[in-house]
Amino acid sequence: MLNESDPELAAMAQEELTRLESRAAVLEEEIKVMLLPRDPNDEKNVILEIRAGTGGDEASLFVAEIFRMYSRFAEQHRWKVEVLSQSESGVGGLKEVIAIIEGKRVYSQLKYESGVHRVQRVPATETQGGSTPRPLPWPFCLRPKKST
Repeated sequence: MLNESDPELAAMAQEELTRLESRAAVLEEEIKVMLLPRDPNDEKNVILEIRAGTGGDEASLFVAEIFRMYSRFAEQHRWKVEVLSQSESGVGGLKEVIAIIEGKRVYSQLKYESGVHRVQRVPATETQGGSTPRPLPWPFCLRPKKST
């Protein structure tokens, strides 16, 4: 059809071919994901543990901020968050928080969130450069809740 003598028809065919080729690439990626074996934990709820690492008050404020972020994410997905324990700091932060997040496919959405999260801030006194701020790591644990 691209070799037709009608240039308008050939242009339309070329446009459609380009559109379909890009759609084929997207569909191919979707098929690859569908062919992957399912994680047996995907349907489970999770226990979320966030602990402040080195960094003092700044670390506890970051833990509170991260927990608030995950709580809002859970709220948007209509998941239930139940705090099992928390330890507050003197500046309004959290030294540690442990919570259960329950809902539809919670683990499948959060399973890649585990690990150490860190914040790296430049102090106001260092706006001109000079010393490099040290990264402050905070351990973060996410594990599937065992079925009862």
